[in-house]
Amino acid sequence: MKALNRFLELNNLEILNKERYEKFLEIKNIEKYIENLEINKLKVEEMKEIITLNKYLITESYYSYFKNTFPNSNPLIRGRHIELICDILTLASLGVIKTDKRRFKMIINMPPRHLKSTSITNTFPSWFVLKTQKPVILGAYGKDLAAKAGARNKDLYIEYKKYFGNIDLKVKGSTTWETEKAARVISTPLQGRMTGEGSSLLIIDDPVKNRLEANSKRYRDRLWETWKDDASTRINPGEVMIALVVMTRWHYDDLAGRLKEDESEKFAELILAAECENEETDILLRKKGELLWEEGGFDEAFYEPYKSNPRTWASLFQQRPTPEEGDYFHREDFKYFKEDNHFYYLYNDGNTKTILKRDCVRFFTVDTAMKEKDENDETAIFHWALTPDKELLLLNIYHNRLKIPDQERILRNQILNLSPDTTYIEDKQSGTYLIQKFKEEGFLIEELQAQGDKVFRASSIINLYGNRRVYHRLHKEDPEVEAYERQLLEFPNGTHDDMVDCASYAGIVIRDKYTASNHFLL
Repeated sequence: MKALNRFLELNNLEILNKERYEKFLEIKNIEKYIENLEINKLKVEEMKEIITLNKYLITESYYSYFKNTFPNSNPLIRGRHIELICDILTLASLGVIKTDKRRFKMIINMPPRHLKSTSITNTFPSWFVLKTQKPVILGAYGKDLAAKAGARNKDLYIEYKKYFGNIDLKVKGSTTWETEKAARVISTPLQGRMTGEGSSLLIIDDPVKNRLEANSKRYRDRLWETWKDDASTRINPGEVMIALVVMTRWHYDDLAGRLKEDESEKFAELILAAECENEETDILLRKKGELLWEEGGFDEAFYEPYKSNPRTWASLFQQRPTPEEGDYFHREDFKYFKEDNHFYYLYNDGNTKTILKRDCVRFFTVDTAMKEKDENDETAIFHWALTPDKELLLLNIYHNRLKIPDQERILRNQILNLSPDTTYIEDKQSGTYLIQKFKEEGFLIEELQAQGDKVFRASSIINLYGNRRVYHRLHKEDPEVEAYERQLLEFPNGTHDDMVDCASYAGIVIRDKYTASNHFLL
């Protein structure tokens, strides 16, 4: 239950019905007990008891139901993400969790072929209708996928209705079917039959077909209008109201991206990256580098071809797409370097330049978070090397949300471990304290007086990048580089810009401290 607890914590969700939640926990304990049994060692009477118990679990837990829909000849290959999805959907169906006073809305982002549609769109509606006898609308990008999902759910309803009161169907179409208690399930393309219908469960599944659609602003705008004007207005009033947007990320401005930025929409987020990059925010509590579903065959060998394309890997598999072209920074201007014990090797347009390390000036720039609240930016500490020809190498990135007392400890450790020639800190808020404290201790500290807004402050580093004089480590050598590049490309419209601020200070330092002729900064 640790993954579920982390999901609730990260999304600030409260348990609204303690009695139902306690029953849910009891069900989970029974599920674990049955999963750990050695079935082939059970006696006949014991086996009968387990079968009876399993029938009960099917009606109370979507996870048990979902597992049971797989044939014995091809059972479900378990995955932590699959169970977590099922448990969240169970709690939402019981009204135990909601994202606002009336509804539970969730964005689910995960890689292709990890049972996204199978566990949600193609199966969950049948259990939901069996359990609640409430109407459902399924929206997909094409009529064939919509019809497939509708038919699959109808077949499952017919197969399992005997466990839920045996309520028959009075309409048996593949795209529209309805129970005798008026629970209608409509499966439709997103541009199809949504208006005029209501639902207690709304699922939008993979609204983007391919990269061509994802890159089309016209298509993204049309999809957004469909959500705002049609889909989101279809949710019926009542105790149980669920809206799910299920998709693999293609573009930073896709439907999921817009929903996350829209303050009028409060969605829980279930982001399942193929590979864990941040242990602190990983829903499944994975270690860094741990894969999402290795049991299902998605191992390093499977992912290797996709990692060779950073854009594909970041968006489709890691669920964090970035723009190719930012307002001020451009991906084509990002250059990279390697190093050994004595030299830096700079790679630029097919050429390699060798720089002796001892000829470089090394310095820190520090951006201290002004407040400790989670929604504020992180404290960032960047370690730079400046070559004799004024190329700027980003040697090390540190960024984290720190309480103000921890900033002093972390910065001291960074200085002692990496020994920069100078550390530059902006003279503001907690930075003012750090400047005074470290100067008293004899460290070489200089304060920065950054003026103007963040775009004005970034002007020098923008020009350094534009002249292709800034070098990053390769992504495989420092995974933090990808997050930094994402901030650059989203600047100045991104959610966070602490790392861009830290880079802006480096541009200011070079302009004011190290460059006699600074024509390339203008």
